[in-house]
Amino acid sequence: MQATKLNIAVGIATAGRREVLAEMASFLARQQRLPDLLVICPVGPNDVDMAELQRFPRPTLVVNGPVGLPAQRNRILSAVTDADVIVFFDDDFFADERYLANIETLFSDHPDVSAATGYLLADGAVGPGLTVAQGLDIVRSDRGWMRSDVPMFDFDGTYGCNMAFRLEPVRRYKILFDENLPLYGWQEDIDFSMQLQPHGRIVKSEALRGVHLGIKIGRTSPSIFCVRERCRGSTPECSWDVIYWPTWREAFAPSHGLTGKVV
Repeated sequence: MQATKLNIAVGIATAGRREVLAEMASFLARQQRLPDLLVICPVGPNDVDMAELQRFPRPTLVVNGPVGLPAQRNRILSAVTDADVIVFFDDDFFADERYLANIETLFSDHPDVSAATGYLLADGAVGPGLTVAQGLDIVRSDRGWMRSDVPMFDFDGTYGCNMAFRLEPVRRYKILFDENLPLYGWQEDIDFSMQLQPHGRIVKSEALRGVHLGIKIGRTSPSIFCVRERCRGSTPECSWDVIYWPTWREAFAPSHGLTGKVV
């Protein structure tokens, strides 16, 4: 069955990764189904190679906003007024060329889905990171992958390097990324998708494939560690604690039995 035509926007928040972003946008231009709009929100004007961006085969928009990943993504949301679906990619995520075509099929065939995230062929965030060349090699080596029964299953939340949202419930319920989170906004992806959970399924699909380089430069708050705690009773449902390394490691974590990662 042919997928219903949707208006799909791609949004990229970026900071200090001009060359990587240019490579990523160039590779994104090879999608079998191109985005209807590419929106980039940089921290500063030098974060975007405008000459390279002008080569992108679909309309592009560069928007300015407050520094910080949650704020930048909210600025992108405010700019995609005509889109049915917003796909957020990290500036160091290289998507399989069928990614957006499969997004359109998924959201068309499953109107009960409000959010989707994909399958990582490799994730440099859990190690020293990958180079652009390494990431491209991995994506290209996966091009022969094809299944008629692609697994899709309900999932606890989306992964910020590649996640898509149906915008109708986002607009109706005025859902935004929490700008009170640290600038780099670790787990802002989970927070946003969980706000959507009452309004549709959150799924993970192996048809949405790509590589996250996990580059260690360009982050706006490299020394902040954040932990999400769910509270019950009379306290707020959720709260964020922000702890600076090594305070977290030496004082807080052992006594609370918590683990996490520096962002």
